[in-house]
Amino acid sequence: MPSPSENGAIKRQGPRVKYVSAAHWAAILDGIAELKDHLEHQDEYQAPAPEQCDGDARPSGPLLLYGGWSRNLTRSFILESLPERPVADRLVSRYFNTVVVQCLVLGEYTSGGPYVVETLLLYLMTEFFPSRDMQVGTRLLVGTIVQIAMHMGYHRDSSRFPTISPFEGEMRRRVWALIYQIDFGTSTQMGLPRLLIRESQIDAAEPRNLADTDFDEHSAELPPSRPDTDVTPALYSAAKLRIFSVGVKVADLASEIRCPAYADVLDLDRQLDVASDSLPSTMKWTGLASCLTESSQVILQRIFLRVCVYRMKITLHKRFLSLERSRVACLTAAMEILKLQHLLDEESQPDGRLYQSRWRVTSAFTHDFLVATSILCLYLRTLSSGEDKGDDATEQSMEEMKTLLRLSQAIWLRESATSKEAQKAAEALRYVLGDSQCGTNGTALSSPAPGLLFTVPETW
Repeated sequence: MPSPSENGAIKRQGPRVKYVSAAHWAAILDGIAELKDHLEHQDEYQAPAPEQCDGDARPSGPLLLYGGWSRNLTRSFILESLPERPVADRLVSRYFNTVVVQCLVLGEYTSGGPYVVETLLLYLMTEFFPSRDMQVGTRLLVGTIVQIAMHMGYHRDSSRFPTISPFEGEMRRRVWALIYQIDFGTSTQMGLPRLLIRESQIDAAEPRNLADTDFDEHSAELPPSRPDTDVTPALYSAAKLRIFSVGVKVADLASEIRCPAYADVLDLDRQLDVASDSLPSTMKWTGLASCLTESSQVILQRIFLRVCVYRMKITLHKRFLSLERSRVACLTAAMEILKLQHLLDEESQPDGRLYQSRWRVTSAFTHDFLVATSILCLYLRTLSSGEDKGDDATEQSMEEMKTLLRLSQAIWLRESATSKEAQKAAEALRYVLGDSQCGTNGTALSSPAPGLLFTVPETW
């Protein structure tokens, strides 16, 4: 089975040019030559115009970069623009999208200062969560945050600097852990190398597993970490660091122009398994049945960590799809990701376990679902075209993959109205699975109920 293009992909939209690495889902789909030509026409699709508040048009990129806040601002102007609390509760979105930006500009955020990095991260979330697709402007904003944070020394552990209090030092560790994860996550979503963070240049320690009540500004020293069985606000971030510490190596290996040695791939595969096994038991996904007493937030955290591991497996092995071991690893991971996509979709409905936290299913999840969809599309199309007659996949296995993809097709079709990437995924599936699976009104025909479990035969 031929592997996806190892040169990545360059997309042209009029005068605009965009590059993604070979690990990106769009480059994987380019491995299907005829589908590549077909999808190029879909680039003419224009995403829906962003919502406007009270007639104020919002730019297509982050307000901090493209908002045009060039007028002279004063502290009194900002204070006068703040509404009363009852009004603010109803207009919180407008507040974040106009005044968090003006305050940053007024405070000369590029010079650093108290709470600048924290405020920038809060502002980043207001840009990130509403969008179904990753925007290049958001990635540029992440680069700005990384540079300011490093300028302020967040990448160095505070224990080395006596002028930083134990409380401030621990809060800086928490902030840096978030920045590290965002840099890795957005670079993966954009199909680009990481920006400025290199492991050899940082020594910030992992945040301790402490509740907010365990320490404060007056603490002379930090208490020891709580056991991993105690779920604190810091535990999820620490768990992600354990996975991402291997994930950055996987991403760096995948972005290399030269094909890596297979021994290096297997070594990272083992490291990924070790990191996954080292997760706190409270952060391990073992199925919805074992989460009867857990909050929707914890359930989503467990699922996201599991999806991350599967996606890293695909990224690691996709260059070696001609080898049985890597092919099995890729296909198994892709199928498991799509099972979780269907579970998330089902449980995010009004009567589902995850409905209250459905807003947390962001473009980070979407990217991983796209990678899984793309790998299975490439595999099925290669088999159906007769390019790989020596593959030992069974007919039953292929039907199981198609069933998973048909369930995903219904999700992508539903999200196409607000996501350009979802529209491309739906179109790719229509092409790979055939028009018979898509109704004339653009909705999927009836398909098996979500929750079905599929396995990859050991003979693969």
